[in-house]
Amino acid sequence: MSEKDKDTTRKVMHAATAWHPPFYDLMTEGAPPSTKIRTEVVLSQQPRRADLLLLRRRDMPPRDDEARVLRGLWPLLGPVTLAEFKGPTSGFRINDLPRLFTYGMQYYELHMQALAGPAELTLALLTPAETPSLLAAIDQMGWRLERLGNGYARIPGAWYSTVIAFIDEVCEAERDDYLRLFSRHRNQSREAVWWLNARRLRMTTMENVHELEGYDDFVERLLSTLTPEEVLRHYKPEERLAGLRPEERLAGLRPEEILQLLQHLQKRAGVQGELPEEVLQALRKLVDKTP
Repeated sequence: MSEKDKDTTRKVMHAATAWHPPFYDLMTEGAPPSTKIRTEVVLSQQPRRADLLLLRRRDMPPRDDEARVLRGLWPLLGPVTLAEFKGPTSGFRINDLPRLFTYGMQYYELHMQALAGPAELTLALLTPAETPSLLAAIDQMGWRLERLGNGYARIPGAWYSTVIAFIDEVCEAERDDYLRLFSRHRNQSREAVWWLNARRLRMTTMENVHELEGYDDFVERLLSTLTPEEVLRHYKPEERLAGLRPEERLAGLRPEEILQLLQHLQKRAGVQGELPEEVLQALRKLVDKTP
């Protein structure tokens, strides 16, 4: 992955789901050098934000062939693109398409003088898959979906040039393990999961990150390629035992090991004499149940 663009503005505190911050990283690191990316772009004084703003740089020719993520997307984009990302757990809602065009109109209103015309603005929807709700939204607007191959599509006749990347298909067609993280496919490569885990560590500073939609699925994918030993290695002994009942903490120990533990605790407490009768009775019951 390439070095992060120094001009990238990060405002992950407002991320819509747990999947948005690492997806922003994937897009920033995989974009061609001729495109710079800003995230969580404020489109008005009200708190409505487009997920991504993709700007073609004026100081160099397009270098779309150097992209390393969504490689078929960049040639379809104009000078300015507003992109909306739908994570693998959020799903497309029928009002998402009109909202995307609302973002387009707001952006165009704010930047009319900088744009030569509506043709310079592209809208991009990055979503896991084609769904009935998406097709219904397109049909409701009187438009149609035109497939371009390898998971890409466009909506001819829309108010602005509009392209769609179906992530489930694109990651397979382009054999992109990193993009696959953001699909609905469950099998993930260890290299990609480690990349995602590095982004999770940065996200731990976010307020209420555990409440974000998709967070549980996000964590589940991180754990999917790890063995229990690899997971537990990152926790202190007391953290591993937290929440366990006493009998669960002792599970797997032989009776003599439990007796040694009790004697050790008794010694630390400075108690002399034999173990209390109730402790011995409990230990006898345990021995009786041992095969």
